Amino acid sequence: VLEHADLELAPAVTDLFEWLTILALDAYATAGRRAVAERAAEQLEAGTPVVLLTPDLPAVWLVGAPTEDALDSILARAMLLVVRVGAPSLVLDVSGLADANARAVTAAMARLWEHRRMGQVELVVVGAATEVADRWRREADAHKVATSWFERCDDALAHAARRAGISILRR
Repeated sequence: VLEHADLELAPAVTDLFEWLTILALDAYATAGRRAVAERAAEQLEAGTPVVLLTPDLPAVWLVGAPTEDALDSILARAMLLVVRVGAPSLVLDVSGLADANARAVTAAMARLWEHRRMGQVELVVVGAATEVADRWRREADAHKVATSWFERCDDALAHAARRAGISILRR
């Protein structure tokens, strides 16, 4: 292009192409960062354990900083297990979350409280910070959801197992 431009236009055309190069590189870098973030969110969603500890005791261990969509998917899998096995309790360990006060967590929990089956299930929460526990306790009470709060996972599992009619003995 420069060979067809007048000599006085050469600096302006050079500046224009430098600017376009910078824009293209910035767009490429931004797309790469977004792709990595999306891949991480997908892996976190797929890799978050939603398990049956016993035939009628589901549990979820939330870790990292999942997106709102990932949390909705994880909690939906948990509720499917609750309904499928007729579980009296759902164990939810939030001690692995990077920030239990994050907007994504707050929004997903609000939808969980509203789930029509939650009124029949006790949510056994493990590892919530005091401020989170207080806020969630108020929200659960407002939606008539039974909750129990534990600092340690073994205490929560023993409580949930008792509710399911399972006796756990400690040595």
